[in-house]
Amino acid sequence: RLLAPPAVLQVCIGATVGKVAVLEVDGCSNQQINAVVGLKPEDAHALAALLATPPAQNLLRSIAGITTLPIVKKSSWEAMEVPWPRRESRIVLADLVTRLDAVAVEARNVERVLDGLRAALVSTLMAGDHEIPASYDRFLVGAA
Repeated sequence: RLLAPPAVLQVCIGATVGKVAVLEVDGCSNQQINAVVGLKPEDAHALAALLATPPAQNLLRSIAGITTLPIVKKSSWEAMEVPWPRRESRIVLADLVTRLDAVAVEARNVERVLDGLRAALVSTLMAGDHEIPASYDRFLVGAA
């Protein structure tokens, strides 16, 4: 079925049991991922943050049945209690989480740019297209 944003998703099987995300666009999931829909955006982000806390992760793992893979039954997941702070606290929590997510996205973007620059520099150096000045030898002494 279609999941309308914002939807809080949580993995309930396998090695990634407990992984949480907020779906920001229309989407769907498979049976191993449970969803909470119909929340306000700030409540969705607050719930995702609360589900990602160590106590919630430990609770989820404790209710997981273990066969070859840990699996949380939908009924057990639905019965799991999550502390629900007052609205003001949820708004602050959602704002903090959203800001942290934005910083993480920007850091990944910068990392990609730096990886590209490094690859280009290594390629240029290995091709002999750039001569390393003798004055850089002092850096070798410090690195040794």
